[in-house]
Amino acid sequence: MRYVFVFALAVWLGGCASPALTSIADVDPTGWGRGQSVSVSYANSDTTALYDLTLVVGYDSSVPCDAVNIRVTTLTPDSLTLTESVRVYFDRGNLDNRRYFEARAPYRTGVRFRRKGEYRFSFAPEAPLHGIKSVGFKFEKR
Repeated sequence: MRYVFVFALAVWLGGCASPALTSIADVDPTGWGRGQSVSVSYANSDTTALYDLTLVVGYDSSVPCDAVNIRVTTLTPDSLTLTESVRVYFDRGNLDNRRYFEARAPYRTGVRFRRKGEYRFSFAPEAPLHGIKSVGFKFEKR
């Protein structure tokens, strides 16, 4: 019995130390207008770790295009702001009756969050569209 407990504890602790975190915000799939932003945040406590950031977009079969530009705004704990556009491509060849698909676009590699505190990321489409269900980042520790 003691070995089962130790094994369960090791599995639980190993799961807590996962090197990846995904932070996603829901979007209204019936319409996401230009300038309508959704946000996610990341609470940083490690100023030495390196991360790879991937933009993750959830969509359904009603998305009307093959690609979309999403404006990403980063707000750091010391109030610095950076806004840039990221192009995300949708795989429209495999759309079937499923209600959810994911598109991923590399955003940054080797990111070091140099300040402790909350980093806020806002996402907004550059043109109105429908069919987008969620958007956010996957933070993968190197």
